[in-house]
Amino acid sequence: RGTPQTIGAKFGTEIMLIDYQLDARDARAGDVLTLTLNWQASQTPSVRFKVFVHLLDANSQVVAQRDGEPVSDTRITTMWRAGETIADNYGVFIDPGTLPGEYRIEIGMYRADNGMRLRVGDADHLILGTVTVK
Repeated sequence: RGTPQTIGAKFGTEIMLIDYQLDARDARAGDVLTLTLNWQASQTPSVRFKVFVHLLDANSQVVAQRDGEPVSDTRITTMWRAGETIADNYGVFIDPGTLPGEYRIEIGMYRADNGMRLRVGDADHLILGTVTVK
């Protein structure tokens, strides 16, 4: 398993990504990329948010993705308690036809009701680094 990487990135006004853990920086086409996002809310969010995890190619095109409410749709954000840490695991399937190369991992949150993304600093997503597909 990978080492937890401290982030401390604020999503909107209520949610913080404390850290994340990526199990491998190298993968093969056909593999499942596994990622844990550790969230914390400063207060109970007033609306439901979904999380997206994208794998982007050099042209910023999505080549693999996983979207859903936290913890496989079982920890809806409106049920989070202030200060509670939510360990949120994702498996992103890398299609067998994916070409070898460097891919960026992009994550973010969006409102379940209207799709509007939460701001993360000056952007509406966060890049967690790269993965090499061999």
